[in-house]
Amino acid sequence: MAWAKPLLELLQQDPLPPLKEGLAIPERLLIMRALDLTDGSKAAAAAMLGLSRSTLYQKMGKYRLPAGESSSLGA
Repeated sequence: MAWAKPLLELLQQDPLPPLKEGLAIPERLLIMRALDLTDGSKAAAAAMLGLSRSTLYQKMGKYRLPAGESSSLGA
C-alpha cells in the first residue's frame, strides 16, 4: 500500500507537525484516491467525498493536484 507511506512517515515525526499540516496529508490522499477510483471524474469524486465540485476544485488547487487528470497512487 504505497498510499500509506506518507501517513506512516507523518506518525514517525518527532516532534509531530501542527495538526493543520498533519491533516492535509490524509485529505490530499483521499482526494487523489477518489479521483483514481472515478477515473478522474470531478463530479463523481466530489460526490464520493461528500463535497461540492467547487470545494473539490478548491482543495485540488490547495494541494496542487492537476485538474485535467487523476494522479495515480500506485498499489
